Amino acid sequence: SAVLEILGDTGTASREAVAYGADKVIFTGSSENGRAVLARLADTNTPSVMELSGMDTVIVLEDADPGLAARALRFGLRLNAGETCIAPRRILAVGSMAGELAGRLAGAYGAPMPPVQTVRDADAAVALVNAADFALGAAIFSRDPASAHRVASRLRTGFVTINDLIVPTADPRMPFGGVKASGFGTTRGAEGLLEMTFPHVIAVRRGNMHQHFDEPSVGDAAFFSAWMRAVHGRHRVRALPGLFRAILTKIKTTKSKS
Repeated sequence: SAVLEILGDTGTASREAVAYGADKVIFTGSSENGRAVLARLADTNTPSVMELSGMDTVIVLEDADPGLAARALRFGLRLNAGETCIAPRRILAVGSMAGELAGRLAGAYGAPMPPVQTVRDADAAVALVNAADFALGAAIFSRDPASAHRVASRLRTGFVTINDLIVPTADPRMPFGGVKASGFGTTRGAEGLLEMTFPHVIAVRRGNMHQHFDEPSVGDAAFFSAWMRAVHGRHRVRALPGLFRAILTKIKTTKSKS
C-alpha cells in the first residue's frame, strides 16, 4: 500500500476514511466536530489525538514592555484573519499595566480587539486561565524571564509562549496539544512521534525458577510478609530474624514437598 495517500478535503471524505478504518486518527477542528469524530471512533475503539478549539489568554505582567505586547496582539489578531486556534481571545493585564496597554491598543487595528481586563496580580490571572474550559495555549509578557516562567509553569494549558505569540508553536521540534475541552494527545516533537506508536512487550523467562507455578504452601504467606518487612519496612534490621525464620520454614516446606 502507499506510504502516503492524500484524500479529499471535504467532510464526506474524512468520514469515509474514519469508517474505512485506521490505526490512529489525528483530528484538528472545533470541539463540536471533535466530539462527533470521537463518537464514531468509539464504535471501533480507534485511538486518536484531538486538537480542538482554543480560547487563548494573553497575560501582560506589570513589568512587561507594553509596546511589545501591543504589537504581538495586533499580529495575533490579524494572522489568518484571526482564524487561528491559538489566536488571542482574552487579555489580562496586571495592575497599572491595564491602562497603559489599553492606550497602546486604541485605534484601528484591522481586527476585533478583545477588551483589556484588569487583574490585581499574577495569581488572579492564573486562576482565570485555569478556570476556563478551553486550554490550548497562553502567552505571558514580562521583562523578567524567571517571573514569567514561574507563572507559565502554573498554567494548565498545552503550550505557553513568553514574550511572543503563536509563531514558536510552528517549530516542529515543539510538541503541541491541548488539554480539557481543547483536546488531548500531542502532535510534533518526540512526543508526537511516540503518539504514532504503541508499546509491544515481549517477556522471556531466564533460568529454571518457576515457583509461581507450584501449589501454595503453608509457609508462603509468612515468608512473603517477612520478606516485605525486611526489604521495604522502616526497621529493616529488626525484621531480619523473622525473615530468616520464614526462609527456614520455606526450605523445610519445599523439602517436604519433594
